[in-house]
Amino acid sequence: MSWPRPVRWAVLAAVAALLGAAALVAGVLAAGRQGGAPTASGGTVPDPPRHPDVPPRSGEARVLYRIPAPQVPRSGVDIPGFWVRDGYLVKAVQAAVIAYADDGRERWRVPLPHRVCAAPRTETGGKVVIAYQSRVEADCDRITLIDIARGVRLWDRPVPGPGGAHPSLRLAQSGGLVGLAWLGGSGLVRLGDGAWLPAEDPGPVCSIQGFAGGAALLRGYTCGDGTAGLQRLDTATGAVAWTYPLRQGFTVDQVYSTRPVVIAVRDERTRRTEVLSLTERGTRRATLDLGRTVYLPRCPMDLFGSDIDGCQGVAATADTCFLPTAMDRHGDGLSNRIHAFDLRTGRRRWTLRAPGRLLYPLRAEGRSLLAYQAAGYDHPGAVVRIGPEGGPPRTVLRHPALARHIESGFYSARYAYRDGRFYLASDRLTGAGAQETLLLAFGP
Repeated sequence: MSWPRPVRWAVLAAVAALLGAAALVAGVLAAGRQGGAPTASGGTVPDPPRHPDVPPRSGEARVLYRIPAPQVPRSGVDIPGFWVRDGYLVKAVQAAVIAYADDGRERWRVPLPHRVCAAPRTETGGKVVIAYQSRVEADCDRITLIDIARGVRLWDRPVPGPGGAHPSLRLAQSGGLVGLAWLGGSGLVRLGDGAWLPAEDPGPVCSIQGFAGGAALLRGYTCGDGTAGLQRLDTATGAVAWTYPLRQGFTVDQVYSTRPVVIAVRDERTRRTEVLSLTERGTRRATLDLGRTVYLPRCPMDLFGSDIDGCQGVAATADTCFLPTAMDRHGDGLSNRIHAFDLRTGRRRWTLRAPGRLLYPLRAEGRSLLAYQAAGYDHPGAVVRIGPEGGPPRTVLRHPALARHIESGFYSARYAYRDGRFYLASDRLTGAGAQETLLLAFGP
């Protein structure tokens, strides 16, 4: 089945941008004392009020805080790097990495010489490696390890590889290892001391496509003879634990889960996409029966093809994968469906549609699924729980209606749910002139 590559977050942003109420609500949420912390560009990010003046209605969550985005050039800028911890989150913001407590106040700040240009999706034991520019005109040329529990830098190294600077650098992290991939090259770095480790080549005419981290470290590769595959690496040594070769003409498109291993592969000749589940030993478990349905997780736009680790809106348990379909018009509005697939057989187990709503899997919790019900111009978002056999979703956190225009107005964002709180964090700012939001948090 051929279906389009996943696109950025902005499913509803174009609609939200038409609503003049967004500016009004943004002003209400941002109201508070003047002043703020300096940004890397020389401006200020206003300190958020402790209690934003958006009274929740009965049964709604509160706005814990909204942090306005700094001004950026009209060409826009990517701001990768977002991790949620117990009681606070950590966000890379241009030339700094900042921790915000759950009341929106700054907990610590790690300044950098210039812009953060790459960051992994996951951290390891409270530590994360990020890449940054050492000077304005440089590409990604340095990496540094940050202890995000304490807000300190532990080491700083030049990016490995010829030239030591890469405009397309991508990072993935798992255990004690960090994988770096860029157009035309790759490397492995030890988390503890930043040492560059030798990496086993997949073949004499092969190159590394990209890495995926989290519970395991996987890497996709392509070869000059039209073959490709996926490898799992030992996160202590970097040695190849297993190799799964793909059929001729197929490449790794996205890694949806590193444990269990669930990957989307694409036939580069026909553009047909398949989703496969693999065993812990790297053998094929099942091919999901996608039929003619179009599936559309929220994945990053990637011109270089090295970001195989960035999808949101997809989740997996040991035996089930949850995929969102593309949206269509159903009843009074746009909606989509979540399909649950058995990873042992590839067959669909159940289907769920919420009329007039867009649902995206967040993560599994026990045998149930937590999903994000995206905000629209006429309704707020919510976190819902779906039982192991499907059925009607149960609302876990209903976001405030007065904040719906801001919630749906992010151009591109990462989101997370932890300990009863939902967080939205921009990962690209457009610089279009209107006040953009850096962070938005809801909670009880």
